[in-house]
Amino acid sequence: MINKKDLACIIILSITSTLLLYKMFHNGIYYSHDGEIHIARIAQSRLAIQDGQLPVRWLGNWNSGYGYPAFMFIYSLPYYVGNIFEVFSLSYEEIFKLLLLISLVFSSITFYFLAKKLGNELAAFIGAIFYISAPYRFADIYERGALGESLEFIFIPLLFITPYIFVKSRSLGFIYTSVTTFLLITTHAIVFAIFLFPFLIYCYFIFDKKKILFIDILLSIFFGFFLASFQWLPMVFEQRYVDLNKTYFNLFEGHFISVYQLLRIPNGKINIGTGIQLGSAQMLILFLSFIIISWQIYKKQKVHKILLFFMSLSFLCAFLTLDISRSVWLVVRPLQTFLFPWRFLAFTTFSTSVIAVIILNRIKSNRSKFIFAFILLFIAIFPTRHFLSPDKWYSYNDFYYENFSDPQNLDNYFLPKGVTHNLNQLQVGNPSIIKGDGTLTVKQKKSNFLELNVKLVTASKIQLHTLYFPGWTLYIDDQKSSYNSSNYPFEGVIVANVPEGAHNLKLKLTKTHLLGFSDSVTMVAFSLLILFIIYSQLFIKVKQVT
Repeated sequence: MINKKDLACIIILSITSTLLLYKMFHNGIYYSHDGEIHIARIAQSRLAIQDGQLPVRWLGNWNSGYGYPAFMFIYSLPYYVGNIFEVFSLSYEEIFKLLLLISLVFSSITFYFLAKKLGNELAAFIGAIFYISAPYRFADIYERGALGESLEFIFIPLLFITPYIFVKSRSLGFIYTSVTTFLLITTHAIVFAIFLFPFLIYCYFIFDKKKILFIDILLSIFFGFFLASFQWLPMVFEQRYVDLNKTYFNLFEGHFISVYQLLRIPNGKINIGTGIQLGSAQMLILFLSFIIISWQIYKKQKVHKILLFFMSLSFLCAFLTLDISRSVWLVVRPLQTFLFPWRFLAFTTFSTSVIAVIILNRIKSNRSKFIFAFILLFIAIFPTRHFLSPDKWYSYNDFYYENFSDPQNLDNYFLPKGVTHNLNQLQVGNPSIIKGDGTLTVKQKKSNFLELNVKLVTASKIQLHTLYFPGWTLYIDDQKSSYNSSNYPFEGVIVANVPEGAHNLKLKLTKTHLLGFSDSVTMVAFSLLILFIIYSQLFIKVKQVT
């Protein structure tokens, strides 16, 4: 139950989060690494849904209008949520900013309720402040414009709450953990992967003498993967059609940081003004945790296992961000799937917040606790002034984002194999005859459908201005037909061989067997979850009556 102190803390945390992002109320959008990409994805996923794509997999206007299988490989939940807010007549830029504001406000609340499991209201409140004021949070929001990763911070505390629910109710714990796993995978699967193994170790500590519950939580996570099958199955098994080793999994090479940047040590050649750093308050907390653990070991006292666990992982994650860890990344190849070494700061943001709660809760004297809480509050909030002022603001209308074609190839990681990387230099804007003679009329064009009428004097080759990817099916006069996608200089573009005369061409994006299977698994899993919820509620009522 939420008491008055909880309610007061939630209100203050919500206000504090909003004030920290007061710049969001500025008109337009600020410059960030990926902000414009995310806004365009929100806009074009809406158009794709209107075209009948659900789930969305193909963006029709991307890559100079040739299309792009973005949603085969990236998270999708933030964009679906963004489309819900469209009913409030908000612009796409406003929706993007609102989602980022929600990420900070709601993450403060979810972390507060996790922290209540480890300490009192004051400790939980300070821990939540740490969680929302870490420099990396503002790097995600302002520097990177990282929509999915920012929203993922809402669900991470919910995941760590699940073992406490399991202790009270196995059925409720199963439901809660499965849904949370689904939310984490569909919001940002890579960040979820960073937290998954530490979470399982944390569960082992919490279950203590009830280790049987560990099997239950593994099953619930496994079921959560079933719920999110539509997302991760294509991510994994459609990789054979793209060359991620060249475009994606080698990104780690250019994204290590130095110890100067990590610890904000002044150096003329290093940018210490970025939010991609550990943070002053976080460094203090790690130093104090090291002193406490060292003292407990020296005095042969019982070591606080959870404190030691989070402290150790914090140091490990900090190390993995540094350029001196490059050899580890080269040897331990699964690390490369996390893409950016500094992404491990997401874990230190969480772990140092938990450590702050544990340390503050260990102080017995109320006066000392309040004094220390005030000090932590100050050193957590005061440094944020360095990270709250975006440099440049601009604005585009919704039409711009709905027709965004990514001409600068900012998001070209998932281009199908064999596709020329000079699509925007081919100087062809629509389907056209590239060999032969005749006329062509585009009758209908959607993200997942193209219809043409042609009158050809000779047999001709027609480029359909669409990248090849499994699922695209060509019909000539309603007869399924083959096509080619290796014609120079249109490598990777679907080209139809059409005989002379008048013809109707239709190009449809259909579900492959894998996509149909993954969508079906998700639907079956949700049906089973609903039945399990109904059964659980009926069982509880019967038990209460008897």
